[in-house]
Amino acid sequence: LVAARVLHEEGRAVLVLDKGRGFGGRMAARQFGGARFEHGAHFLEARSADFKTMLEEWAAAGVVAPWYEPDPSPARGSFRYRGKPDMNALAAHLAEGLQVRRSQRVTAIRKANAGWEAVCEGQERFRARQVLLTCPVPQALDLLAAGGVSLDPADHEKLSAVTYESCLTVMAVLTGPSRIASPGLAVPEDPRLDRICDHQVQGSSAEPAVTIQTGHDFSAAGWERPRDDTAREILDAAAPYLGSAVQEYQIHGWRYCRPILGVAESALELKNNPGLFLAGDAFGGKDLEGAALSGKAAARLLLTPP
Repeated sequence: LVAARVLHEEGRAVLVLDKGRGFGGRMAARQFGGARFEHGAHFLEARSADFKTMLEEWAAAGVVAPWYEPDPSPARGSFRYRGKPDMNALAAHLAEGLQVRRSQRVTAIRKANAGWEAVCEGQERFRARQVLLTCPVPQALDLLAAGGVSLDPADHEKLSAVTYESCLTVMAVLTGPSRIASPGLAVPEDPRLDRICDHQVQGSSAEPAVTIQTGHDFSAAGWERPRDDTAREILDAAAPYLGSAVQEYQIHGWRYCRPILGVAESALELKNNPGLFLAGDAFGGKDLEGAALSGKAAARLLLTPP
């Protein structure tokens, strides 16, 4: 979305294809039981001046707000921002005015005349002079293989080495407040759990609600287990932090939660495949800041004359 926004503002005709029903991938929000959840990323944090400027612009637009300062020391001090009212609001803001086709699952990318063709489920096809893939790298490689695209050996080796953590996420509506204090984020000692976010304390949910995210080892080991069994184990592990009964819950799995091993470049044009680009959080960074800066870098590559 960041790349598409930059290209759109430069006057390029841009079409975004997204297999999801909403915008933003892991900048995901869900509502049920009268509560609001962020079951993907919980905050944005700037380490670079470029991303700090972006956060300030989004705060002025009313789609993010300062949440808390994790380390107030002069050397490290920076605010974490939350979405307003949730992280998905920022994704929707970035998509404003763009041509976006949601629930559009691409099955292959292949060469077509002087450009590229995206083949979708149902055999609908879209052609463009340039294509940017920002899905997880293993999915991008599958799309290219399905389209018969041959990669330069160095590109293939680099991209095949990219690996990701997985994450299982339980969203629970509580009958009363949790035991999690302000600012609403806890990092449990239990190795099965990665973090717990209280959305009522955080300020995004009117009703008591928590999102519990698991660590990679637990997620990977239990990925094929029945999800309801896993959800109950996660809730039991988180019980000391909840303090109230669970009224209702749902579970979601992120197979590609965050990169473990990424790519040094912020964005990549594939050798011997002019007009075909890759970007995302695995390129030059492992979080939302890295994803946003990768999007900007990719847009600059697309705008550079061949």
